[in-house]
Amino acid sequence: MAGKKKDSAFKLVLMIFGIIFSVILVPGLIAGIPIGGAAVGLSQATSQDGIESMVKEAKLSENLHLLMMEELEKEAQIEELNPEFWNGLLQESISVEFIDSLLAEGIDSIYNGTEPQLQADGVIDTFRSCIDELVENGFDDLYSACFEGTESKYFSMDFIGSVKTDIESELLSKYSDYGVATLEDLETVYDTQFGAGAFDTLFDEEMAVIKKEWNEEIRLEVGDELDTISVELEQEMNGMLSEVVYDEEIRAAFDMFKEISAKKDTVKLVAYGIVLAAVLLLLICYWFGTAGFVVPSVALILGGLLCKLITLLENPIMDIVKAEIATEPGAEEFGFVVTDLCKGIMAPFFHEMSKFGMTMIGIGVLLILLAILKHVVTKNMHASEPAM
Repeated sequence: MAGKKKDSAFKLVLMIFGIIFSVILVPGLIAGIPIGGAAVGLSQATSQDGIESMVKEAKLSENLHLLMMEELEKEAQIEELNPEFWNGLLQESISVEFIDSLLAEGIDSIYNGTEPQLQADGVIDTFRSCIDELVENGFDDLYSACFEGTESKYFSMDFIGSVKTDIESELLSKYSDYGVATLEDLETVYDTQFGAGAFDTLFDEEMAVIKKEWNEEIRLEVGDELDTISVELEQEMNGMLSEVVYDEEIRAAFDMFKEISAKKDTVKLVAYGIVLAAVLLLLICYWFGTAGFVVPSVALILGGLLCKLITLLENPIMDIVKAEIATEPGAEEFGFVVTDLCKGIMAPFFHEMSKFGMTMIGIGVLLILLAILKHVVTKNMHASEPAM
């Protein structure tokens, strides 16, 4: 009897502490779970993986590619080339994948404070390949457009007209002894003197010489130009990125990000540890009774729901951002980039917070299920005692 009284007194003391701790811990868990979720979300979002995820979520590569192509198509046209061919060359050379690689290298350099090593080989190699095609087929395409009236794949109408005029002037000057003013007249006089079809043979021979000179000249000039562009482009890109990497304010911000990120596992462990310690404490205080399961489960579910409610702020915040951006000059041209970037920054944070909240709700539901299971098992055990 004395043992039972001591046992009852011990459980009574634990229950009193359980009630006291419930008054303290339940509101603390309800308010603390969103704080823990925010801490976990922030620590994950400031990691290098988190920032790369932000960039991907913001579709930054796609948006930059779109803006770059629009700008190049407006400002970087080459008069001699067919706009369709030139724009296709730009699209093929400066791909989204290339910009992805630049951003990845840029993020790595800025985050870790290392010297950037951006390379333009991919762009230049694709350009070189397209120029090789132009050199290989360009003169035949140009000849056909000039003298057979076909549509050129590579060259603009103005350039075709100027080349045709230059070729005619060169031939008329070279054969000025015949005293004619047009190629048609030169053909007539030449065929009259040397026989029908003689001018066609002469013309083909002259075109072969011009083609050889043209191919050698364009291959040499373009090859040297691309090599120069490659070096200058890499130097310019790395120089611009270096300024960002070593900027004092940016360096301070990313050093802080690294410090926060370095503790992300600790933050997660502490956040989950505090919750589980509080649950275990209440279970012990209520001596694993029904209240020990139900009381913390209510706090966890309410805290988790509060986390989920906070994540609903993402859309209203984005609406405010869009409204603010819309008032800025040039918003119609660049606004969507800023909008997607803001969304990309917020998305990983809210995702982690939502995930933390769902985990808390899951643990709360599990505790209720355990309470029900314990009640069913206890009831069945009591029901079987008289039969024994």
